[in-house]
Amino acid sequence: MSIGMLEERTSADALLDRDWGPEEPAPQRRAGGSSITPHSFDSHGFVVRWPHGAIEFAERPSERVLSVIRKALDLTALPPNWDSYGARTIDPYLVAGTVELLHTLIGPDTPLPSIVPTSRGGVQLEWHCNEVDLEINVSSPIRRKVFFEDFRSGVSKEFTLTGDLRPLLPILNRLSQLD
Repeated sequence: MSIGMLEERTSADALLDRDWGPEEPAPQRRAGGSSITPHSFDSHGFVVRWPHGAIEFAERPSERVLSVIRKALDLTALPPNWDSYGARTIDPYLVAGTVELLHTLIGPDTPLPSIVPTSRGGVQLEWHCNEVDLEINVSSPIRRKVFFEDFRSGVSKEFTLTGDLRPLLPILNRLSQLD
């Protein structure tokens, strides 16, 4: 998967607190519809275009994965102060990172997460099912804070992911187990 953004930033810049929110408000979208445009699979792959660039997949994601990707991309339409407490607009770079994470993590049996904007301009993925709570906070392009609690076993963990997603695999397997 590749993500093409309309503006380039370095990773170091993206990690600075002042850069977590875009400098200008995200474009407003038509009420009742998403402004992302999926294009069919061709020699370049399956491309989803949105106001901040394009995301290309090697193969077409499933409809259920596309549904959560659309929800994540729609977060960039939130205006400044969307929560009436001074919330920042949602950073398109963090949304793109969230899309990459969703595409990687969501399998055919994985429950779909809730996608929640954060007041600092990030995105949080939340699963609360099968007696498991999993929250992944995407507040940096390269760091993701994870909170996990399994109510059956009493295990609770907090950790930070910086690239290797293998620590999430047993948690996702546990989430996918039917009761």
